[in-house]
Amino acid sequence: MNHPGIIQINATAVLSVLFLADVGGVGGIHPADDFNLETILRPSAAGNITNQMRRFGMAKSPTASSPANGIYFEYDTDNADTNWQAVARSSSVQTKVNTGVAAATGSFIRLEIKRNGSSIDFLIDGTVKATISTNIPTTALDPFYQQIKRSGAGNPVSDIDFFGATIPDLGR
Repeated sequence: MNHPGIIQINATAVLSVLFLADVGGVGGIHPADDFNLETILRPSAAGNITNQMRRFGMAKSPTASSPANGIYFEYDTDNADTNWQAVARSSSVQTKVNTGVAAATGSFIRLEIKRNGSSIDFLIDGTVKATISTNIPTTALDPFYQQIKRSGAGNPVSDIDFFGATIPDLGR
C-alpha cells in the first residue's frame, strides 16, 4: 500500500507535541461514548537517539510528560520498552499492557483505539493486541500524537499518513 505521508514531525527540541484534532473547546471526546481513533504512521529514528518517547491517543493534558488522564499507545525507551504499550490512565493511576508488537522504525503501522462496551480495545494493523477495562478516565480527552527526544544525536521523525476520529452515536 502506498503511503504518501500527509505531515512529517521532526522532534528537534526536547519536547515535540502535535495536536492532530482540535474539538473547538467543546470538551473533547468522552471515553464513556463509543469512539474510534486511528492513525497510520511511520516512526523513524535519525542518528543515534538513545532516549525517546512516542504516544498516540487521547489525553486531558497531552503536553504533559505523563498525562494524568489518557488512553493511548506508548513507546518509551526510558521505561526500557521495545514494544508498543497500551495505556489507560485515570487520576495518574495507570493500567499498562504490552502489545507484543515491536516499535520498529521505517515501516508504516496502523494504530487504533476504540470503545468496546465497558473496555477499550487497542488494535495494531487491524488486530486487537490489548483490551483494558481498568483506569479508564471519566473526563473528556483530546486526540494527540506526541514524540519526545530526551538524548542522543539526531532527531526522531514521524510521517503521519492518516488520522481519523469517529464518534458513531454522535447526535445533533
